[in-house]
Amino acid sequence: MTLWHRRGVFAAGAVALGGAALAVRGRAVRAQTVVAPPGSAVVIPPPPPAATAQGAAGRNIADTLAADGRFNRLLELLRLSGMVDQLRGAGPFTILAPTDAAFQGAPSAMLQDLVGQPSGGGIATGSPDPVRLGALVQYHIIPGLPYGTTLPAAGDQRIRTLNGSDVRIEASGGPDVSIVNPAPGLQPGGFGAAGANAMPPAHMAGPAILASNGVIWPITGVLFP
Repeated sequence: MTLWHRRGVFAAGAVALGGAALAVRGRAVRAQTVVAPPGSAVVIPPPPPAATAQGAAGRNIADTLAADGRFNRLLELLRLSGMVDQLRGAGPFTILAPTDAAFQGAPSAMLQDLVGQPSGGGIATGSPDPVRLGALVQYHIIPGLPYGTTLPAAGDQRIRTLNGSDVRIEASGGPDVSIVNPAPGLQPGGFGAAGANAMPPAHMAGPAILASNGVIWPITGVLFP
């Protein structure tokens, strides 16, 4: 008899992102020991579905944001900063994605200064500030998949963003997760005087969304570096 022992085996449908396996349907096969005759095939059936990540895993991050319909303001900032093509690349990335509603609570004067003065109902028609706008957008992008599609465990952790500055992610072990700039204006990728960009913490605005090259976390606030 041959003893087979599988640990941490993900069910069919898992997606490999930069070497990290994610369960598309939020499910994984528990460690199992299977005894089979030599030379026979071992089939481990997947468990019944538990939780489903929203979104279509076949789409990249940029296209998933566009298809969702809640991230039009963020998509415009990505376009103005030239980041759309990068978010269609290999990744993987974790995107802290402010919803359109999140922008309503953001400082409008600061956003207008970054993207150009709006007119005719559009977000911007002037010339954007490429340096500061790039810093803002990249502050919402985390290289890699530090949490996958799951919420962080209880605790307080600083995570480095593509901007070069950190965000602080605080979790209580439940559904409430807050994200905040731990040192406004004092970090390497920040802009403005110290404390000038202090904002209330953003919170999760729904479950994580799986894309082919990363994960999107909808959040309730815009993060300023």
